[in-house]
Amino acid sequence: MKNINTKTMLVSIALSAILLQGCASDMIAATGGFLYGEMTDHNSLDKGKSDVDLDAMAEEGAKLELDE
Repeated sequence: MKNINTKTMLVSIALSAILLQGCASDMIAATGGFLYGEMTDHNSLDKGKSDVDLDAMAEEGAKLELDE
């Protein structure tokens, strides 16, 4: 009987790991989609344009790194 319980426990751990991995990938995908949506302007006529000036952000980050 002890052997069956060990096998059952291993199977349940494996299934739990698979389910948690699926949930984590869904959460990461949802977060990525949210961030992409926040960075793009969906109200403008030109939907390819971004709300955020990424070049300006990169330059600001480089300035902050140089100041430190």
